[in-house]
Amino acid sequence: MEKNKIAAVWDKIRGAYERKAKALLKDEGALRKVIAGARAWLEKQKNLPFMKGTVEEMIGVIDLLTAYVDGKYRCVPKRMLVAMIAGLLYVVSPINLIPDWIPVLGWLDDIAVFSLVMDMGVSAEIKKFRAWEEEQNKPREISDETIEYVGVLSKLKLDTNEKEIARKDLAEMLDYIDKLGEADTEGVEPMTDICRKSNCFREDDVTNGDQRERILANAPKEKDGAFVVPRTFD
Repeated sequence: MEKNKIAAVWDKIRGAYERKAKALLKDEGALRKVIAGARAWLEKQKNLPFMKGTVEEMIGVIDLLTAYVDGKYRCVPKRMLVAMIAGLLYVVSPINLIPDWIPVLGWLDDIAVFSLVMDMGVSAEIKKFRAWEEEQNKPREISDETIEYVGVLSKLKLDTNEKEIARKDLAEMLDYIDKLGEADTEGVEPMTDICRKSNCFREDDVTNGDQRERILANAPKEKDGAFVVPRTFD
């Protein structure tokens, strides 16, 4: 079947696969089973000559979805997740446009549909994921100048050993902050606080004024209706 014909048919049946994909996003256990099934399918087919260009793409999708389910990588739009899962569901299904029990043609059909999924923007998401992975594997470098500057700001004089401890602690703190970037914020409106309150106005009436005597009663020393405190400069 020609690729354009497969694309036309895929457009018609894609909705059913995407509905299943959306349901799987709410069921972590079931999604893990689909990912495992896709990994097993790929392991069996990866050495076939016509699979050469698809293997890396499918590994990328499987690795991204695994990182997503594990909570390590969340910086991916939901619609892209749905597209990836729908593509895997089609591939691992033995009965689709051309059943997998038909030699070669059944596999070529799976590859063609998966290629269509990659062209929907999934390929770009895989590149972002691989770049993120590369950054995660790099040790965070904090320069001596940064440690010195933090010490000055904190008014701390650190020896060599303390600087190394501070470098490690600072790296761990920054790594933790980076996890905020993994949160899926698609469809979440920006907000200034979590209370969602509007302005709460009140009348500008003094209700607790004129208590000077009570306040000064707590002063160790007072003069002319004010606190007396030690000098801070001559």
